[in-house]
Amino acid sequence: MGAGSYKLPTCWSRPDETSTSYPGANSSYGHNSSSYSLYFYGTATSTLQIAVLPEIEGGVNGKRLALYARNPSYYYNASFVVGYMTDPTDASTFTQVGDPISLSSSTSYGSEHYEFDFDNITGNPQYIAIKSTSTSSSSYFVIDDVELKTIPTCFRPTMVTSVTDIAATTAKVSWTPNGTNQDHWDVYYCTSPYTAPTATTTPSVEKL
Repeated sequence: MGAGSYKLPTCWSRPDETSTSYPGANSSYGHNSSSYSLYFYGTATSTLQIAVLPEIEGGVNGKRLALYARNPSYYYNASFVVGYMTDPTDASTFTQVGDPISLSSSTSYGSEHYEFDFDNITGNPQYIAIKSTSTSSSSYFVIDDVELKTIPTCFRPTMVTSVTDIAATTAKVSWTPNGTNQDHWDVYYCTSPYTAPTATTTPSVEKL
């Protein structure tokens, strides 16, 4: 995430720009990529602590928000929720989508990836927002690599376990389907150095 210190990325906003410099871009508390991450500090008892994404043409329905989150603190837990707003200048219009995300102080060493789907939202509002729900005024956390994309029709499986029973030409891996009516999967593998697949990559094994 690129921005100047405590500024928001272009076209992002806070519901009340006069009361706080948080959340804002900061380079001191860790980032997943680039030089800055979006830094939340304190709770709604001291600030609104809401970051609003740019207006979404066509509305939020059918969109997936993906991001990385990290708690740099060794002492304080943190938490946040995502949701939508009908008015980006009015914090009372925030409506939560999905479950709250807890960021324990014990997980301060690395970022975790999270995804949130927006679908069948009444009125199809045009703003998605991230809100701190931390319970301590000393809590802080960072958000980075925020990405908004269309909800896919093919869902990634969950609970992919470590590969076991590795032999010269075979190996065993298991996973849990993420959704209903899923009975075929494409698998991609490669030798070192690792190259991540894209939407146009031909699977190594198709329709397992």
